[in-house]
Parts: sequence; C-alpha cells; structure tokens
Amino acid sequence: MLRSPRIDWVEAGVVSPVVRNQKSCGCCWAMAAAASVEAIHILKTSQKISLSVQELIDCDYNNDGCWGGFSILALRYIQKNGLSSESSYPYKARRSICKKDKSVAARI
Repeated sequence: MLRSPRIDWVEAGVVSPVVRNQKSCGCCWAMAAAASVEAIHILKTSQKISLSVQELIDCDYNNDGCWGGFSILALRYIQKNGLSSESSYPYKARRSICKKDKSVAARI
C-alpha cells in the first residue's frame, strides 16, 4: 500500500501556529475564512499576509458578525470583494460600520 507524502503546513510556513483569540466575538467563521485565504496567498505568492477578520464581521451581511456565520459565505464575500489586510482594517472584537474606503490585500 502506498502512503501519500505527509505535509506539515505549519512547518512549511503556510499555516501559522498562532491561534487567533476571538475574545467575546463569535467570529470563528471569519477567522477560518481569513486563514484559508492567507494560506492560499502564501502558496500563490510566497508572501505572508495577515488578512482582516474585522472586515468580514463588519461588511459580510450574509453572516451575523459576532453572533455567528458560515465560512463558505465569507469565502463568497472574499471572491466578490477581496479582503483588506489586518493592519489596514484591524480587529475590534465587535461589529462596527463597514468601512467603504478599504483597500484590497488579497483575492481568491
């Protein structure tokens, strides 16, 4: 029986070993989507990037911000709109008004 090669994505530098803290905001769906796109971005460009979870909380109206949501819907939002960097749209752990003047750091 042939075994497929094992890839440790943390060791390869594609996935961060650091776990993001949601604090009091139920946004695991947004964190998962942002982390997925960060990994895709690294694989495509070899450049690490930290993407904005807060943009998804504030601007993805198909999900419910800090009250929950679905990563697949967040990925659809990112397909349509792209996603800002964490530094340009930082995490606040609460839903705020969507920033209209955001710059796109990554697309899928």
